[in-house]
Amino acid sequence: MRTAADVLGEMFHPREHPGGRRHVELHPDEGVAYVDYDDPEALYEVRVRQVPKRLLAVRPGVIGEVAGIGVLLAGVTLAHDVSVTVEAAPGAAREQALEEFHAAYRRWEHGVADQGASEDRPPPAWPGERLFGHIRVSDDVDTEYRFNRGECGGHGTEWRCIHTFLPLPPPQATHLEVELTEHGDVVGRVTVPLGDAAG
Repeated sequence: MRTAADVLGEMFHPREHPGGRRHVELHPDEGVAYVDYDDPEALYEVRVRQVPKRLLAVRPGVIGEVAGIGVLLAGVTLAHDVSVTVEAAPGAAREQALEEFHAAYRRWEHGVADQGASEDRPPPAWPGERLFGHIRVSDDVDTEYRFNRGECGGHGTEWRCIHTFLPLPPPQATHLEVELTEHGDVVGRVTVPLGDAAG
């Protein structure tokens, strides 16, 4: 496991910016770096600290369908936010969409090789983007969770879709409800106990 000192070293190596406009003073034992860009009015203090992660126990299985694709709840993690990972369930619709994506991606790669990269020719959307924006989180004490950020896709993880929410559950909450929605309607729901950490 990396320490705060390791992270600071990775973030600010080399210490001198290639343009010579940045100087970094590291205090790794304190998890602090001071970054100076030769601004006469200020420098920047960067603090790094470890935040524990808890992988909650989830029961495997399809929780519902979005656009004809079965959706699996792959994981729920608590750290600085609530992270919910979903993936497409195996099946004909998933495999067909994946084949279509790979064919479109190869066509796009050939176009880039022939004509060069261009904003007018973006790569095809990852299949996992079909699952994006279809997750809501609640708990048993009426905490209002707001969407924070998300990411989808990647080579080898084309169907993975991660949604993160804030805030963290309060201590009095005993479980999360992860809801799958389509067109605003709940099409699946899973209860995830908060006291049952898997790791």
